[in-house]
Amino acid sequence: MQKIFTKYLIGMIIVSMIILLVLSYFLSGKIFRIYQENEFRMKLNHIAETIKENEKERNNINALMENRYLTSVRMLDFLLENDPVQLYSPDKAAKMAKLLAVDEINITDGRGIIRYSSRKENIGFSFKSGSQAAAFMVLLDKNNKKSSIIQDIMPNTYNHKLMKYIAVPRSDKKGIVQVGIIASRFYNAERKNTYKYIFGHMLIDNNENFFAIDNTNGSIIGNTDMIYRGKNISEWGYSRGNLLKYQNGGFAYINGIEKFIMTKKYNNLILGAEISENIFQYRQFIVTGFIFLFLIMISFIVILSIRYLVKKKIIDGIHNIVSDLDGIKDGHWLDKNLILENPELNELSKKIYSIINYILSANECFIRMLNLTEIPLAAFRCQNNDIIVTSKFFYILGINEIEKRKIISDEKAFVALLISLQKKHVENDVYKSNSSYIKLIMRKTKEGVYGIIIDVTKDMLEKRKIYYENRHDALTGLNTYQYFHDCVENILYSSKNKFIALIMMDIDKFKTINDTKGHDAGDLYIQHVADFMRDMPRRHAVLCRRSGDEFCICLYDYVSKTEIRQQIKKLWYTIGNTPFQVADEICYLSVSGGIAWFNAADNFTQAMANADKALYHAKNTVRGSYQEYVPVDE
Repeated sequence: MQKIFTKYLIGMIIVSMIILLVLSYFLSGKIFRIYQENEFRMKLNHIAETIKENEKERNNINALMENRYLTSVRMLDFLLENDPVQLYSPDKAAKMAKLLAVDEINITDGRGIIRYSSRKENIGFSFKSGSQAAAFMVLLDKNNKKSSIIQDIMPNTYNHKLMKYIAVPRSDKKGIVQVGIIASRFYNAERKNTYKYIFGHMLIDNNENFFAIDNTNGSIIGNTDMIYRGKNISEWGYSRGNLLKYQNGGFAYINGIEKFIMTKKYNNLILGAEISENIFQYRQFIVTGFIFLFLIMISFIVILSIRYLVKKKIIDGIHNIVSDLDGIKDGHWLDKNLILENPELNELSKKIYSIINYILSANECFIRMLNLTEIPLAAFRCQNNDIIVTSKFFYILGINEIEKRKIISDEKAFVALLISLQKKHVENDVYKSNSSYIKLIMRKTKEGVYGIIIDVTKDMLEKRKIYYENRHDALTGLNTYQYFHDCVENILYSSKNKFIALIMMDIDKFKTINDTKGHDAGDLYIQHVADFMRDMPRRHAVLCRRSGDEFCICLYDYVSKTEIRQQIKKLWYTIGNTPFQVADEICYLSVSGGIAWFNAADNFTQAMANADKALYHAKNTVRGSYQEYVPVDE
């Protein structure tokens, strides 16, 4: 029971685990999507806030640097007004530029031609030579000495180098004081405010990719995955409008790969995040795997716990009940005071005790009543070397006490007894046992053999007596005419290409014998004829007394008529030449007979009629003889 219970428990746990694993797989997919949505949303908001803060910081940095370099220009103008000797040579101007932390110093006259410079090649260059430098010429026309021009980073006119220039009007005379700062100084200061810096320093999970797209042209201006930089979203097969549909997250194909994507619009940017759909499945499998291992561990603990409880509370109790029940076979009575841990099993034990007590009492009562009857009946059961028989079993079979002890203790010997009975089959369920007839009704099951035996000797003898009397003449013991008829019909059916003769015979002057010597003497005559007939070969002869002093013989299975004629001749000789005594008188028999031959056209009735005609002809010709029937056309 414990194994069966465990088997079904494991089956239920396996089914439950499969259901839980399937649910966990799909639920974990939902949970990971919700988690990824929140994660992307938080990080995209963080990127937007970072860009916003960095824009403020960059503006502040630019303003600070411009103010700083504007101050440097005004200091240079002050120096030029008070100690111009420090700037007369390029070397001195270069030292001053280094001191002021600028990259280039240019000082023009009233016509915009550079007279002093930290770069020797710039001396003599006119601001009017290019649009970039010409933008500062307006300072020559301004009377306000505090005016200034701060130019954005662009290629200069001299050598097309990216520079940022700041200039003010000269205080000592008409002219321009200008300083130049190479663009990298500003770029280095703004480096952490670029998209490259922002995306490059983000804390992101593996396989996540964040990007920023210019909403005006669809170009990717920043991302954490270098392979997308400088590309356009049209290469993904999407437009800017399509991307904005994923602001709440969704799955899309990018470069032929299904990914989960989320976007956010910020000013003139489309911020986005993506992760491969395979990562979702990988995470689902990982979580499902951990859940599977956890369920295996829990299931193992549950199975062991339940097995222990089932064994302790149920199995052990059942074993105690079964052990108590097994004691019945050994003659021990049930322990009605058996105490078990399980109250239900205690109740069951009491009920079983009550039922078995009732069954045993009823069985004992039934056996006693059965033994009181005169019915020669006994029952038996043989199961697992446990043999139970009622008291009349061995008496009916005529087995003595010594054999009884051997058989009752040995299952093989008991089964051999039953088999030996079955070998002596008589009819239906009736078998011969010594001089008795036994009716054996037996059934075999997986558990063993059980059945009943009944002594039917009296019935069988009576039946056989009736059977014999129905087929045999009471005075002679010969077959009756009806049974003779049936036997001859069977012979005609089965004997092919063999010679068959039908003989009718009666005792000559039988009426005179009865009238003169009495009927008892007539009966003796009839019995002596029957005795002579019984000397015929029984394998080839069927005999009967038809009625009164008439007899019939069928001789069959002979290969020639000559053999049959020899047998008939021998019979008539024996009958006519064998004396017998009736009272004090020695008598001889005289019988007349008619013989008919069977052929393919004959039947029993026609053959009897032919034999009767031959008998009549013999009686009218020579009594004590026999004649063969001869058809008229012969």
